Amino acid sequence: MPGSVYAYIWHVSRRGQIVLSILSLVIIPLATVPLELQRRIVDDAIGGGSLNLLLALGVAYLLAMIAQGGLKYAVNVYRGKVGECVIRDLREMVYRCTFFVAGDKGKKGAKPPADADKGTVVAMVSAEVEGLGGFVGEGISFPLLQGGTMAAILGYMIWIEPLIAALGIALYLPQIVLVPWLQGIINRHSKKRAELVREMGDFILEKGALAPFDSPLPKPYDGLIGGVYGLRIKIYKVKNFLKFLNNFLTRMGPLGVLLVGGWLVIEGHTQLGTIVAFISGLEKIGEPSRELLGFYRRVSDARVKYNLLVNTFPPMPASPAAAPSTA
Repeated sequence: MPGSVYAYIWHVSRRGQIVLSILSLVIIPLATVPLELQRRIVDDAIGGGSLNLLLALGVAYLLAMIAQGGLKYAVNVYRGKVGECVIRDLREMVYRCTFFVAGDKGKKGAKPPADADKGTVVAMVSAEVEGLGGFVGEGISFPLLQGGTMAAILGYMIWIEPLIAALGIALYLPQIVLVPWLQGIINRHSKKRAELVREMGDFILEKGALAPFDSPLPKPYDGLIGGVYGLRIKIYKVKNFLKFLNNFLTRMGPLGVLLVGGWLVIEGHTQLGTIVAFISGLEKIGEPSRELLGFYRRVSDARVKYNLLVNTFPPMPASPAAAPSTA
């Protein structure tokens, strides 16, 4: 397998990633269309008292939303298909690697490598490959779409009113500093948790059947349960603090626009439609920023799972049967 998770993504799904990236690039410019139409509706149609223009702009707004929603639906469905294809192939690969021994491949009675215990294999097939395969579907197109949408909206806002746009950008600067640091903490906890879950599976398969039903839990297994619980609680605390920070800054955006934008309107430096478009724009930025925050966590989690998967098995020659399919 390739050395990094992104090299693996490109190796197993390059055609699907190209299709998803093209669709994402088509969707990105559509994010600014509703903002401009809102501004035109308030300033030109309502401000100018033109009912015909109001209806025309309303229809255009509706069509833009349908086009954007339909393309996003297509991207999400195709992204899911790419991920499921990889999950299927990963499960096949885990099975083949488990019964592969260098110099004894294909012989009847071959045993799995010593470091790939049964509990580890069960954990990999049931959960770990699912998380990794699901990430493959979104690994390239998701940040392209969400980051491109944010860039397009911010570019539009800078073009309309640079001062208010600068305020909106400043609100997201704390995340740039805090998110990588906090995510590093989550990564360390996630890696340790995955290792403990594998140990739990190994312990159950090796010794679980030897204990009477009504006997106390063995101390090693009880310790593993407590360790996983403690790590999960720590992860929840950091994740929810990141959500709190993002939600707080997102809610601060409209307040800043109303105060600064209201002052500019009162002074005659901008129009009311600009303020309406900016409030809507900040709301639209809030969604991709939250999605990118979640994606950053998933990238780190996928890297942990991929490294665990690669390090579990020895290198195995590629074969037609084990070759991953592309979506």
